[in-house]
Amino acid sequence: MAIKVNSAGVSNASNLIKTGKVDKTSSWSFTAEDGNAILGEDDWAVYSKWFLAIDDAESKETKAYYKFPFGKNGKVYRSGVIAAKQRAAQEKYTDIETAADNLLKEIDKPKKDAANLEMYQRSSSITTNVIDEKNMTVPLSFSSEEPVYRWFGYEYLLHDNNAVNLQPVRDAGSILKNHDPDEIIAKPIEVWVDEQAKVGRAIIQFDKTIQGSRDAFNLVRSGLLRGTSVFYSIDEFREITEEDVKNGYRMPGRIITKWSVREITLTPIPADSTVGVGRQEDIMAIKGNDENINKEAITKEAIEVERKRIADITALARDFDVDATPYIADGKSVNEVREAILNKISSGKKIVSSVKTGKAEVEKVADAMVDAILLRSGIDVDKPAPGAENFRGMTLMEMAKESLKQSSQSTVGSMMEVAGRALGMFRDGITTSIADFPNILANVTNKVLQKAYLETPVKYTPLVFETTANNFQPINVVRTGSFPILSKVPENAEYNYVKIGDEGEVYQVFKYGNKFTISREALINDNVNALSRIPRQMGIAAKRTVEVSVFNLLNNNGVMSDGNAVFSSAHKNIGTAGVISETTLNEMKKLLAEQTDVNGNVIDIAPSYLVVPPAISTTAAKWMRSEYQPGAANETANIFANSMGVIDTARISSVGGGSDTAWYAIASPSQISCIEVAYLNGQRNPYLEKKIGFDVDGVEYKVRLEFGAAITDWRGLFKNAGV
Repeated sequence: MAIKVNSAGVSNASNLIKTGKVDKTSSWSFTAEDGNAILGEDDWAVYSKWFLAIDDAESKETKAYYKFPFGKNGKVYRSGVIAAKQRAAQEKYTDIETAADNLLKEIDKPKKDAANLEMYQRSSSITTNVIDEKNMTVPLSFSSEEPVYRWFGYEYLLHDNNAVNLQPVRDAGSILKNHDPDEIIAKPIEVWVDEQAKVGRAIIQFDKTIQGSRDAFNLVRSGLLRGTSVFYSIDEFREITEEDVKNGYRMPGRIITKWSVREITLTPIPADSTVGVGRQEDIMAIKGNDENINKEAITKEAIEVERKRIADITALARDFDVDATPYIADGKSVNEVREAILNKISSGKKIVSSVKTGKAEVEKVADAMVDAILLRSGIDVDKPAPGAENFRGMTLMEMAKESLKQSSQSTVGSMMEVAGRALGMFRDGITTSIADFPNILANVTNKVLQKAYLETPVKYTPLVFETTANNFQPINVVRTGSFPILSKVPENAEYNYVKIGDEGEVYQVFKYGNKFTISREALINDNVNALSRIPRQMGIAAKRTVEVSVFNLLNNNGVMSDGNAVFSSAHKNIGTAGVISETTLNEMKKLLAEQTDVNGNVIDIAPSYLVVPPAISTTAAKWMRSEYQPGAANETANIFANSMGVIDTARISSVGGGSDTAWYAIASPSQISCIEVAYLNGQRNPYLEKKIGFDVDGVEYKVRLEFGAAITDWRGLFKNAGV
């Protein structure tokens, strides 16, 4: 059964949450009637949007195809999302669990007022080929459908009248300079969406009676103020699907289906040549309305020329590790930029990093990069390091180059050479430091690894006693006898000595682990997922390794130091085969209560947990939780109710190497230690090591967990093979 995340459902849930359509208080249930109400007259497109997962093994237009419902009646149910998350965790559907967890965080996120909306920004390069000198008006375009890469992937802004809310910027009634609310330089006299060209357009007017506005108009006219920047908030979006890719979109990413324009500002910093001041295909771009002029061709040619100029300057600046922004803003030609760069290099001027963290210490830079990569990977960071938001907008290669600059290393060369240098393959005689990129990547992967390890749900922990091993040598666990009761001492008589016997088991710690690689190609391709997905899987695998080892001790029924199997008639801890019932539970309690220690003293063990495979978990739950005996003809009191906790796990079922009928009773480690897990030097979490690859072009990471598990006493264990 191939169950995976349903992007349509997740996107619908997120949009409903953003618009406040959430039921936070009602209890959750999803009946066949609820499903039929959503489906209506076989509207599968609507039905598909109310489930977090799909099952590829089922036919598409069937209810069996859709899994993990989260809402109904037009609302997301908080309790429904919680139920989906818990069930996904139990069934080990990690991606679905993560999707549900992210939705839960959206639901519980404090609401923001209009002044504190989460804002997004796009900047655009501009040219000034259309200005009305008399009326001091300038036409401009401020947004387009060109994709912008963000932490979640590619972002596409839809441009049609139903998608864009222009009212906020119209209500603001002002155009700023450099995002400064104290520098209002113009007003928008018209703002609209050009649905044919897929851009947002505006005509702005400067005020000749205000000095600051006149100065800004002169800067625009002279070409010194050449950029537009738009701030907007996202109202609705959907995840990009395979079908969207066929239409030219790129994955991963989101299509923003509803968004609001909050602010338009003029700035000298350009980015996207497809929009900006003067980028109008309107008739007003041509003086005199000359019908013989091909306005569309002229506009297209101008755009292509400007795009080529910006592309050539950007490439030239990248080759020499120079910031292209001021050259593009000043309207420099490619030859002028080339000459300026050569002059700068020959003068020996040091190129300063373009990202400022506000801290001088390289450790602060490293911390900011680590948190930025985590945020880009979709991992929550409680308090991101100062500067993290600056780095968050960078690609891995851009951060790698910043890291090289911090280490005073060259960033000149081909992308493969720079990537290799950043990964430590060519050290240039420089010793490693915390700011070196391999260490930064190691820090990221280690945080993801440890987070996954700690958050992976397991069921063995209540059953085991955890301890520490100092080395890989055999561990001797000694079981000692006890005083039965104190001896009566007659008057003037001597006290008697009592001999306490002992016996024991031997086990040892073993090493478990695997390796993975972060390659130069991953760096160049900006494969952030490689830094999160693989370590996360490693962390989950490490936790499961311990769990599998523990439950296999029950499945394997190994031989103890006395030559008898753990569960055997010699140990008096194996019951008469049968289902869970009053008879078999009574037998279990009797056998455990009558266990004796090494000296033959009765230790009267009371089990704490009933451990069962999923096939009989319902029966176990009924016996441990029902007030009355399950299946009884009358209301016979169930004396076993709430006497033990139930742990159901597939690790002891037939698919896990055990049985679908066998069940166990186990005492708490606080009463008697029966199952022991020892970690080398007390290191309970997996350990991450790195080294510069030789067989591979990149950095190799090794995940290691060193532990041993063994049954150290049979006296608190009971097994019934079931039927």
